[in-house]
Amino acid sequence: MLSSWSKLLNTDCQVIKIKGLYVYPIFKNGSTQLLAQKDKLIVNNDIKSLKNIVVILRDPTERFIAGVNKVAFVKKTTVAKTMTKIKNNKLIDRHFIPQFIWLLHLKKYFDGDVELTPMYTLDRLLTNKTRDESWPKNKITVNPIKKFIDIDEKMIQKYMHKNTKLKTIIKDLINVLPKN
Repeated sequence: MLSSWSKLLNTDCQVIKIKGLYVYPIFKNGSTQLLAQKDKLIVNNDIKSLKNIVVILRDPTERFIAGVNKVAFVKKTTVAKTMTKIKNNKLIDRHFIPQFIWLLHLKKYFDGDVELTPMYTLDRLLTNKTRDESWPKNKITVNPIKKFIDIDEKMIQKYMHKNTKLKTIIKDLINVLPKN
């Protein structure tokens, strides 16, 4: 499972500077607005020089539901069909993979401390939050798939509101990832 998820993150690793903080944007966690309002963009090897990065985490169930809805919308299909593909291991996407996988991507370029913070951190970082009007306002609720949310729930319970070495979080939780 890890190998199929990690293939999604073979892209540039981006950290932004906004209001004096370095923030690692994750899909479905305000990333579009963070990138639009950034003061500076730091990419790949340039991230190594940073000391502390803020990582905004979303409730895993809310994020999974929003991500599945987003993928269904983008692919012009139904949420039900999207869920069937996910359950049958026929679809993975950065919009709903565990946030922990995003931290593995960051680890390729960063060894410092991360501060895991909740979504309300966006309120102090974004000048004006806007809603993406291009996709439906009402999300279709689905039951999240356990393997997509368990590791994030553990990470939030243990490390939220703390400055922690990124490698400590990864070493502690890597074995929580499902094997298939």
